Amino acid sequence: MSCIDDSQEWRTFSDSSGPDRNRVGGTTNNMLHSGGLGTSVGFGNSRLARTHMMAVNSDNVDRTLNKGHKILRDIMDALALPDNIYTRCCQILKQMDDNGLLKGKTNYPWLLAVTYMACRQEGAGRSIKEILAAQPTVKDKEVAKNFWRLEKMLQKASVQEARSASGGGPVSGAKVGAAGAVAGDSFMPRYCNRLGIPECERAADHVAMQAGRYGLIGSRNPSAVAAGALFAVAYAMNVPKKPTLDALSAVSQCSVNMIRQSYLTLRPHLNRLLPTGFVVKVPGGLAGMPA
Repeated sequence: MSCIDDSQEWRTFSDSSGPDRNRVGGTTNNMLHSGGLGTSVGFGNSRLARTHMMAVNSDNVDRTLNKGHKILRDIMDALALPDNIYTRCCQILKQMDDNGLLKGKTNYPWLLAVTYMACRQEGAGRSIKEILAAQPTVKDKEVAKNFWRLEKMLQKASVQEARSASGGGPVSGAKVGAAGAVAGDSFMPRYCNRLGIPECERAADHVAMQAGRYGLIGSRNPSAVAAGALFAVAYAMNVPKKPTLDALSAVSQCSVNMIRQSYLTLRPHLNRLLPTGFVVKVPGGLAGMPA
C-alpha cells in the first residue's frame, strides 16, 4: 500500500548549479480548479520561460480566485477574523465561480459582502459597519446591496442545482440551502445583552427570521431589521427596560431612521411574525404598539 503526501514539499538540491538550490512545492488548495498545482519552466529570462509564462497567464482559470483570496486575506487581517471565516469566504467564492457569477466581483465592495455573508453563516456577529472597517472608503449601502444580490444569486443557483439533482422534478424549500441567513440570529444576543433585555432574544430572533421568509425586508440592512424586530418585541412583551431607537442605534450602528423604517415594515405583520403562543402584554394588544 502506498501513500501520497499532499503537504508542502521542501527539498534542497545541493548539487544544483543554480543560485537558488531550494525547491518549494505548495500545499494542495481545493478552492482552486487546479488544486494550486502547476508546471513551470525554470529557465530564468530565457525565451522559452517567457513564452511559457505568457501561455499560463493567458489561460489561468484560477487567477480571479487567487485575486479574491488575496483581498479576503487582507480583510481577515484587518478585522482580526478567524480562519473559519476565511475558509467560508473561499467556499462562497468557489460557489460563485462554479455558477459563473464571479466575473467582476473580486473587488472590495463585493468581497466585503462575501465576508459579511460568511460571518452570518458562521454565527460571528458583525454588522456591515464593522465589516467596513477593513476598507472605510466603501459605502455601507453598496455592501448591503451586494449582499442581497449575492443572496438571491446563490439561492437561485442552489435551486437549479437541487433541481438538476432531482432529475428536473419539483424542489422543496428544505432541499435548498440558503446562501446566508437573513435573520438577526448573529446580532440578537449582542443587542439584547448590551440593552439588558435577554428575555426578548428568542422572540425577536423569530420575528426577524420570519420577516426574511415572508420577503418583507427586501434589501434592508439586516442589522437594522434585527434592531427593528427587537424594538417590536420589547414593546409587545411590555418589558420594564424598553429600548429607545437611539439606544438601538448605538448598539447596531444603524441610523435611527433605518431602524424606525424596519420596525414600521414589520409592525403590520406582527400577528404572523411572532412565535406561536406568544403573549402580547402591551396594553391594547398589537394595536397599542408605537406607531
